[in-house]
Amino acid sequence: MKCLRLKIGEDGVRSSLQDHPDLIIPLNIRLPDIDGYEVARRLRADRRTSDIPIIFLTEKRDRSDRLQGLEIGADDYITKPFDVQELRRRVEMR
Repeated sequence: MKCLRLKIGEDGVRSSLQDHPDLIIPLNIRLPDIDGYEVARRLRADRRTSDIPIIFLTEKRDRSDRLQGLEIGADDYITKPFDVQELRRRVEMR
């Protein structure tokens, strides 16, 4: 499985379009350039990446943040701190 872990939003979008990973995990909603929500919006809007599962992995725990991520089209939303085994299971399910 080819997984892309995003730390810089624009680079992540560009890499996803080029490499078409099996899974994308924005490591945070607060990225240095564009936020994780915008990354997910762009990936969902492009036919080349619209089908790639996205799992948010972030410190933002508010219900409104989780709902926004899921409304944009994220497949899952995990908050930090997180359990590594749980993350593995969720990735395996994708």
